[in-house]
Amino acid sequence: FEKPARGEYEHAKAEYAKIPPNVKPWAKRARIGFASTLARQRRFDEAIDALRAILTEDPSDAEVVALLSRTLTKAKQFDRAEALCRSYLA
Repeated sequence: FEKPARGEYEHAKAEYAKIPPNVKPWAKRARIGFASTLARQRRFDEAIDALRAILTEDPSDAEVVALLSRTLTKAKQFDRAEALCRSYLA
């Protein structure tokens, strides 16, 4: 497995950022993709903030909950990841 070049991440984020916020459902998909790219760059704090913002708009989005949980785990925030999953399943 080859790690993508740094420029590829930046290119991906630039492409996601081109999507206007009022273009549904693509705007939300772009925000999730942007946050996912941040997480892949190990920029966990930024990814967590972005995912939490998306989740406040739609707390029932299982994809965002799963991605946020994985990102919290990678950031070694195990208690927060567990609490997120438990609250989602409750």
